[in-house]
Amino acid sequence: MERRIKTVLQVLLALFLVVPTYAQLRIIHCQPQTYSSVFLPGDSIKIEFNKEPATSFIFDNIVINGRYKGRYSFNYSIDGRFLYLYGLRGIIGGDLLRVELLSGLRAADGDALDSPYSFEFWVKYQFGNFFDEYAEMKLIPINADNPHNSFLTAIDLVGKGNADLILGNSEGNTITVFSNLLTPEGQSFNEGNTYGVGDRPVQAVSADFDADGAVDVAVVCNNSNELYIFWGNNTSALLEPTVIHTGYRPIAAAVLDVNNDGISDIAVALSGEDKVVVYSSTGNRTFTVSNEISTEQSPTDVAVADLTLDGLPDLLIAQGNPRSIALWRKEGSGFAKRSQVVLEKRPTRIIVENVNLASAQPEIIVSANDVSLLGKQGAVEKQHLYLIEYEMNTGALSLVQKIASGSSAYALQTTNLNASYNNTKEVLYAEYDGGRLSDRSTNGSTILENSQTIYGRENLRDFICLDFNGDGAADIAAAGHFAYNIDYIGTSFPRIGIPAYLDRIDFGDVFITQSKTVGFAVENKSSQDMNITATVVTQNAVYSATPVHFILSARDTQRIEITFAPLEPIRYNNGYLEISSDDSLFETKRIQLIGQGVRPELAITPSELDFGVVPQGEQKELSLLLTNPGNTILRISSITNMLRAIFNLNTRNLDIPASGSAQIYATFTPDQLNAAFIDTFYIQTNDPLYPVYKVPLLGKASNKPPSIIGPERIEVVEHSSFQAVYNAVDPDSEEVSVRIDENISWVTVEAGKREVSGTAPEGAQDAEFWVYANDGYLEDTMRVTIDVIPVNDPPRITGPGPISVFENEKIEFRIQTSDPENDPLKTTVRGLPAGASFDAATGTFLWQTGFDDAGLYNLLFITEETNRPLPLRDSLQLRLEVKDRLPDLYITQLETMEKSVTVFKETTLHMAFANTSAPLTGSFSVKVTNEGAAVWDTSITNMVLDQTIYKKIAVKIRKVSSNKIKMWVDYQNSIRETNENNNIQEIVVSATPGKLIVRPNPFTPNNDQKNDRAVFDMTKLVYTSPQLIIYDVQGRKIRTVADRSGQYMYWDGKDDNGNLTLPGLYLYILKDGQDEIARGMIVVAL
Repeated sequence: MERRIKTVLQVLLALFLVVPTYAQLRIIHCQPQTYSSVFLPGDSIKIEFNKEPATSFIFDNIVINGRYKGRYSFNYSIDGRFLYLYGLRGIIGGDLLRVELLSGLRAADGDALDSPYSFEFWVKYQFGNFFDEYAEMKLIPINADNPHNSFLTAIDLVGKGNADLILGNSEGNTITVFSNLLTPEGQSFNEGNTYGVGDRPVQAVSADFDADGAVDVAVVCNNSNELYIFWGNNTSALLEPTVIHTGYRPIAAAVLDVNNDGISDIAVALSGEDKVVVYSSTGNRTFTVSNEISTEQSPTDVAVADLTLDGLPDLLIAQGNPRSIALWRKEGSGFAKRSQVVLEKRPTRIIVENVNLASAQPEIIVSANDVSLLGKQGAVEKQHLYLIEYEMNTGALSLVQKIASGSSAYALQTTNLNASYNNTKEVLYAEYDGGRLSDRSTNGSTILENSQTIYGRENLRDFICLDFNGDGAADIAAAGHFAYNIDYIGTSFPRIGIPAYLDRIDFGDVFITQSKTVGFAVENKSSQDMNITATVVTQNAVYSATPVHFILSARDTQRIEITFAPLEPIRYNNGYLEISSDDSLFETKRIQLIGQGVRPELAITPSELDFGVVPQGEQKELSLLLTNPGNTILRISSITNMLRAIFNLNTRNLDIPASGSAQIYATFTPDQLNAAFIDTFYIQTNDPLYPVYKVPLLGKASNKPPSIIGPERIEVVEHSSFQAVYNAVDPDSEEVSVRIDENISWVTVEAGKREVSGTAPEGAQDAEFWVYANDGYLEDTMRVTIDVIPVNDPPRITGPGPISVFENEKIEFRIQTSDPENDPLKTTVRGLPAGASFDAATGTFLWQTGFDDAGLYNLLFITEETNRPLPLRDSLQLRLEVKDRLPDLYITQLETMEKSVTVFKETTLHMAFANTSAPLTGSFSVKVTNEGAAVWDTSITNMVLDQTIYKKIAVKIRKVSSNKIKMWVDYQNSIRETNENNNIQEIVVSATPGKLIVRPNPFTPNNDQKNDRAVFDMTKLVYTSPQLIIYDVQGRKIRTVADRSGQYMYWDGKDDNGNLTLPGLYLYILKDGQDEIARGMIVVAL
């Protein structure tokens, strides 16, 4: 017994320790459930908490993302502990939605959420059976020379709920966007922008990685070891990508929120490094590595799933060696490996789906094959499909089912092609070798063995199943590995579109007898005309709809308007509007109608009537505004007062509708002089709270007018200012208005200050204006005279500013004079330069400067009145600068006339140089050189303007080929010129060598009287004092030949000592002074 009591106490203590604290905000239940497929566009997401959530934290701490759309906007409502999320716009059928509840969420009492939580579910197709009713296949052209289509995915780039296609090309290393153009006239996909990526793109995933509301695309590039993230901006174009350099051989990627901040992150499998890296987004288009997970060899895929249903993302990793699937659970800020299941074949793709509908626990579907190169022929049994379960109790993965197939597959997806069934799913997979898209259904617990072919395509590489055309039914887009087209199989079903967020209409507060109208559009997205009925269901006749019955044309919209007219001051919340159609697929839409009536009251403006002072026998009228902001008719049965002859009304009974108003008019007619009158209007109403309203009445009588205070005459000197103030007093102390009536251009009346001011301009004349004072009945007037005293003003003279010119230029300008009183003027000038003229009548100054006029000139122009005893004047000082104009020497000619020149001959050089700009005074040198040696040098003194000097000289050409002849004017730069860069010129004279003739060669100096000496013929050469020198082959001088006869020289074969040289080869050189003019070889023989 004691042992039993002790055990019970231990159990009770354990239960007490594990009882959670309920102070924090906790999530009890979410609908739709994780990985369910019952959510339809227009449905609400329902989240149950343990206490009421706070409204101010919803939008900042709840994020809804779609796999293909990115971030969704939404509305919400709170009903106690239940939070409803609705109004998701542009939902795509077949999309996977992820709802994240972040740590900043708070309860109404301020308690925080106990932990972040997220759950995922599929958007169910609304209509149709794909196998029975799909339309014919369309081909979307691919503009590529050599397509190697590596993947096909979808993304809602513009954010309107139309999924576009993105195709990867592993040969061209590009991705191409195909824009989904969905219009009332039909649907088409147009090839849009193509973007370059890294080497061999193999997969793409999409999400809102920077939390800007636009979906982005991440592309895995296998060979270049890169991850390209293209940024969306809700247009059809992607922005410049961010490139992440991953580890070796990235093969797959998945989207998750690893740090629960509401911003999507990326997990990348690296097959070459045996690990998975998680890149966490900072939200500003940069990423940091938050986790690195070491795997078994060659990971092939990574998927994100919440297998433990704790609201946190777990990782499933496909591994090549051993062939297996590993589960890494999210624990804290990292991941821990908790289970692994071994497979027979190499896994290639992982998806998570709730196949066993009897349990909320999701299952894992894996495609696996041993063919690493798609398209390679292998064994007959190439593929397995595996169904794997997670055991919640043990935390282990277990293999439930294996299905063999005869063809390798890479792409894999689950969907519900038959929208009429909720308890089955289809597993679609692309058979590469078999060239077809196949389907295997589920029966609520397992995958069926029998498969059926959806359509055939050779080397089918990838596909995607979504509602592309917005008709609520499944469509399929697929791409062959080497195909030039994307295959698109679209369905089309009748569909009536009503705003998904429209679950109820709240009219708010509406006054009695008033009404409020709210409308919304009903859309027919189908190609058929539809009959629509709008029926109001209510116990009170306060709601009405229009139109009630109508035909909605194909692809057209119709606005339905609901009117609320409350009858009593109560809340109406038991009405409904039902929208029905003859479309059998359209379920009747029921919209709750809510409205509130309000009660009546009376408001009076002003609260009292004060008529002020009115002369005896006169009448003054004031108005009363009566407003009924209540909920029923305000009935005024009578308005009474004592002094009806003094204070009267235009009406004394009236009805004012709810939220209406009426204006009545009261008059005051005093019948005594200098008397005060007091009375009250008593307003009788049907308001039960305030049946009588009172309006006090006040008035006085008088017959004395006001009196104006201010000057009647004003004196002002021309160009001077004046200021005068006019007030008025009333003997009855009544408020008096003062009005000043003037029509003088230079006089100003400042509104509200009763002040007159102005400045008398030149030539102003005497003027007058009127002042009026009025107390509402009687008036006083005053005529005010302005006397203007004129003054004489000096004349004005104006002209140009300082003038600067060069010598020999013309100066011309005009002097302007004027007089305020138009008095005659005389204008003179002092300091007039020689040769200049000034016409006083026209004010024109004229001067043609010469070459000797350089200098500074100060002119003084004076204008003076001629008709006054004390004339006034004005003057203008003007500075003229005439700058010295310099000459400019330049070479106009340097050339030879001979076409061919022989070396050492003279040629005639033709030269010319000129002076421009200004005459030249002084001496300068002119020099000519040939190859640096001076051939002519002279001095020139003075040159007139535009003078040219010509010269011819003889120049001896001393070098074969090019001879540079250079000419300088002002060689020593002794003359200042406007341009110092045109004083040098050079030419090149080409010379050909002369010819020395030697004969005989060889010769025989043996005294046989035949060829005993060599003759050197110089008749073809030009020379002065020739000298012939003989050298042996060692370069030793043998003989200086002096034997010459005219233009011939002779060598007898002897040296300088008279000895006969030995037979052999000898060098001869012919010089003219120091210049060598010929050389060659000669042979002495026996």
